[in-house]
Amino acid sequence: MAGGPRQQASRAGAPARPGGVGEQAARQASRAGSGTGTTSSRRPPGTGTAEDLLAFLEGGPPLAGLAPHPLDPAVLDRALATARTVPIPGGRRLQLVPVPGPARPPALAGAPALLACCLGPPEGDEDGTGAELAAGGAVRTLLLGLHALGAGARFQPAAPEARRALAETLGLGPGWEPLGLLAT
Repeated sequence: MAGGPRQQASRAGAPARPGGVGEQAARQASRAGSGTGTTSSRRPPGTGTAEDLLAFLEGGPPLAGLAPHPLDPAVLDRALATARTVPIPGGRRLQLVPVPGPARPPALAGAPALLACCLGPPEGDEDGTGAELAAGGAVRTLLLGLHALGAGARFQPAAPEARRALAETLGLGPGWEPLGLLAT
């Protein structure tokens, strides 16, 4: 194609921003229309596709579809760091607490690792209105981050009465609020 990156991106129908999404779309469109009939070999077949993402958003993997071994801590740390970028009112933070074997519900007993997703105690004088809604966004970001890193995970939200019982079982202090369980 003749012309600079801005013209190429415009011809591909994408916004013209050098180094931005529009330029990336132009490169992808150029590769897709090369007529070679080949696909990019950068990712394994069946991963990272729109269909893969939609299937994840519709419910994630069944418990039997999780890896049989515990998740690499570096992968979990990276996904958690991303999830913690979601601002939660009241200065609260998304925390993960390991769930010991005896505290595991029967439906999740077979998970290689089980973590309680919790809101840490409020910090400072900031109003905490909407913290639970924002925490839901942080949990969803955590799941999406794990999925993007190739790790299977499943979240089971906890009902209000189960939250109190889970907090007692885990020995959580005042201000901690369990949201549900993350099977990895």
